[in-house]
Amino acid sequence: MTDSLPGVYQITRPTEQLAPLVLDSPHSGMSKPDDFDPIVEETLWKAMCDPLVDQLFGDAPSLGAPLLMAQFPRVYIDANRADDDIEPSLFAGWDGPSKPTEKSELGKGLFWLNIKPDRRPIYASPLTGAEMWHRIKHYHRPYHAALKTLLDQTHNRFGCVYHINCHSMRRLSGTMDKEGPGKARVDIVISDRDGTSSEPGFGACAVEHLRNGGLTVAINDPFKGAEIVSRSGAPEENRHSIQIEINRGLYLERDGLTASKDFPDLKNTLNDWLRAMIRYAKEKTNGIPAV
Repeated sequence: MTDSLPGVYQITRPTEQLAPLVLDSPHSGMSKPDDFDPIVEETLWKAMCDPLVDQLFGDAPSLGAPLLMAQFPRVYIDANRADDDIEPSLFAGWDGPSKPTEKSELGKGLFWLNIKPDRRPIYASPLTGAEMWHRIKHYHRPYHAALKTLLDQTHNRFGCVYHINCHSMRRLSGTMDKEGPGKARVDIVISDRDGTSSEPGFGACAVEHLRNGGLTVAINDPFKGAEIVSRSGAPEENRHSIQIEINRGLYLERDGLTASKDFPDLKNTLNDWLRAMIRYAKEKTNGIPAV
């Protein structure tokens, strides 16, 4: 079962959801909005998205977990940022709230201004306040509303919800990354905001089964989880959220966009991992039946 807001998001649901697990992929979208006018080549801004992550996790609904996918590019507006992660001096006439983080300082806040790896400008002139409000109201907020609805429906049904926020990462860090350029990355990073967005067993289960699948895994390094995990995780309310970052070298060609010959094997490994995560979530329902 599928429902969508065209150009903004798509939700694919299982025929029957039997476990309190929800997935979302906020950076997999590559549909170009009509008012998006970058001065960089299409291949460059698309490489800033999370290519094929929605396909890597595309079997989640058939395994029993709903999957929410963004359809707009993250460089247009980043669904994994707070809607006030804006440095006003970089724009033309912003009149809204502003709490810029280091992401904005690096040129990849709510609105991306530069392209990795060389900080090439995306736009010929600064975005206007009207353009920014349009993107917030018609893209960022609807995506978050759709995710909140999925999480709330699952929590209401099962008494708990377990959430996986899905991403990809470059093989090497760049100048726009916190750790600085040229750092080789592990296969997978699992993040729970240093233990604050989930009870520890969920992340531990994720790490264990990935390592059993032959992958190298780091925890909260260099990524700790961003806005979506922060919003979605409230362990005291039995809401648990983790982030997964997948090294693109595991499944993409060097162009950063095309599936490599290893894509099917990685997808099979992730499907086995998802089965384990679904079993974990199902065991945490405390006997509450699906209704």
